[in-house]
Amino acid sequence: MSEFNAKQKAIAIAPKFTSLASVLGSTFIIYDIVHDRKRRSCTIHRLLLGMSVSDFLSSSWFFMTSWPIPAGTPDVYGAIGNQATCTAQGFFSQFSLSTAVYNASLSVFYVLQIRLGWQKDRIARSAEPILHAFSLGVGLGTSFAGIGLKLYNNDMWECWIAPYPLDCKESWRYGSEGNCVRGDNASLYRWVLYYAILWAAIVVVTVCMLLVYRFVLNQEKVADRYGSHCHERKFSKKVAVQGYWYCGAFYSTWILPTITRLVQVISGNTPFWLICLTAMFVPIQGLFNFFVYMRPRYKKHKRIRRLVRWAQRIWKCSLGSSHTENLESVQGQSHHTDRLGITTSHTACSCWNNTNHQGTSTTASLGKIPSCHACGTKDASSVHISNGLAGDLSSQKDAFHNESNGFPPLCSSRSVCFSENLEMNEHGMSRQSQSPDP
Repeated sequence: MSEFNAKQKAIAIAPKFTSLASVLGSTFIIYDIVHDRKRRSCTIHRLLLGMSVSDFLSSSWFFMTSWPIPAGTPDVYGAIGNQATCTAQGFFSQFSLSTAVYNASLSVFYVLQIRLGWQKDRIARSAEPILHAFSLGVGLGTSFAGIGLKLYNNDMWECWIAPYPLDCKESWRYGSEGNCVRGDNASLYRWVLYYAILWAAIVVVTVCMLLVYRFVLNQEKVADRYGSHCHERKFSKKVAVQGYWYCGAFYSTWILPTITRLVQVISGNTPFWLICLTAMFVPIQGLFNFFVYMRPRYKKHKRIRRLVRWAQRIWKCSLGSSHTENLESVQGQSHHTDRLGITTSHTACSCWNNTNHQGTSTTASLGKIPSCHACGTKDASSVHISNGLAGDLSSQKDAFHNESNGFPPLCSSRSVCFSENLEMNEHGMSRQSQSPDP
């Protein structure tokens, strides 16, 4: 059994992770659209469904990496297949072109809906069948062409358009000296059957999204000039932004393969690390599409969570959630000295709580209870203290019990109040000012 070096193992194993992630992402999109009648009724979701199906099929075979390559192929780690499995993998690897063309179809849809203002029914009736037929037709047509030309052979980490053996002489370069057993002129067919179509799709996506961007930008300028807040304009911008994200997913997938091909053409030699990264990014678009697909839901749930937090804050304000903690704090102070503390704030009002210490004295403590007049006309300094303190404490204590039974008054003031402590002993009363309550 031959030994395999780290590079051969890495290029056979690394793409499995991104391929699996792409398969899972496309599977979720397929499931979500198929099981939702509302989404199935939309052209954009049906285009995404077609894109996800083509990505699922191609990424599933990308996940196998070197397994379908005929067993015994030199310098290929994990090759356990035969020529039939190699041809099958090559077919679906070539079918990944449908995913790229579907991206172009999706950008055309955005132009029709946003730039040209076509209605959904018109798009579904006139444009959608053509978009599906073209996207699938290009992928299937080139894939079957590869079978007829015997182009699917070992390509280091998968089976795709490649000459066999890899170092054979192709007839389009060497004429009668060509000695390829299979895949003659494969390097030429890669350009004709794949890269030319891929880069044409990239150009179409770029041009279409630029048209959409300019149109939305002009709408924004007109709206800012005349102060318009049209719902249709906001919807167009929302749809366009989602289209930009799908465009970004497409670019992120194919930027490295494009760079790799350009390096091969210019220098004739490609660094291994660039080949390995290309092998990892070719099947990854299903994962990127999943993130873009889930983006509107994430934003919606984020807004809901923000509203929930605000609702909780308002609810806490209305119920006076802080009065229990403040009451316990003040009660702890009453065990050390006879004290009357009176505090007002923007979420609290004063309430008396009487406690007896060993039957020798009566201490008046203050709990922070929500009040409508906490920061109104009466503040801490205007509270009346007299010899009839016991009666005042009794009435305030009754008010405290009513509020502690679940009937707190609502906060009507958000002013910043100053807190003052009033201390009483057997000789007299002193007052100490504290810092503002923020």
